[in-house]
Amino acid sequence: MMMKKILLLLVALMVATGIHAAESQKREMRAAWVATVYRIDWPTTVNNASAQKAELVAYLDNLQAQHFNAIYLQVRTMCDAFYQSSYEPWSSYLTGTRGKNPGYDPLAYAVEQCHARGIQCHAWINPYRWSTGTNWNTTQDQELKNTGMLLSYTSGSTTYTILNPGLPETRQRIVNVIKEIINNYDVDGIIFDDYFYPNGIPTNSNAADYDLWNNSNVDMTFADWRRNNVNMMVADVYNMIQQTKPEVRFGISPAGVAGTAATSA
Repeated sequence: MMMKKILLLLVALMVATGIHAAESQKREMRAAWVATVYRIDWPTTVNNASAQKAELVAYLDNLQAQHFNAIYLQVRTMCDAFYQSSYEPWSSYLTGTRGKNPGYDPLAYAVEQCHARGIQCHAWINPYRWSTGTNWNTTQDQELKNTGMLLSYTSGSTTYTILNPGLPETRQRIVNVIKEIINNYDVDGIIFDDYFYPNGIPTNSNAADYDLWNNSNVDMTFADWRRNNVNMMVADVYNMIQQTKPEVRFGISPAGVAGTAATSA
């Protein structure tokens, strides 16, 4: 009788352990980043909707086979769009020409194909970057120039341009862009990558936004003012998501530190 009770107890423990393991596995995030800027990962072709779709499906089939359950798909690389947007021009990485319609909606297609495989689709957003040297000139880009929302700096021989984080208009534009995405697409999350004010931007009176800080009448250092600008943008985006569609996850990937020395690990 005692042996029977012990066996029943062992069976109960094994069942409970199995349930706990299944629950843990169910909640585990196993995600892959799919970079579209410069066509790093996808798409590797331009002006070919069929080839782009087939390539994405091949990626997703491979990820499904390896038991991934989420992707972070980069849908806004430089104030452009891999989806139908009323704010941003179509990305040049789809067709080779900024503003040119690719003939299909990549984000809608990605969400559909992901969900058919039980894979979450998170929209990866670059909040500020506008250009790494190219002077974009679509109608939407010209509007940004006319409103004075762009902030540029030169590093080496390249001029980099971002949306100016110190302007309330910038924060509102980013909120509007993301609100449009979560309202129009069944994405599972919004994620930012690892930069805000980019590395290399001047931190002294040579900075293009130095006068904006100097005239802001805030009791903050230049660096703290910049950090606070980013904090306010993140808070605005988070609050909007909570009010609009709280089931959508919102996250930020911190900057990684690369190193080649054996001590880096």
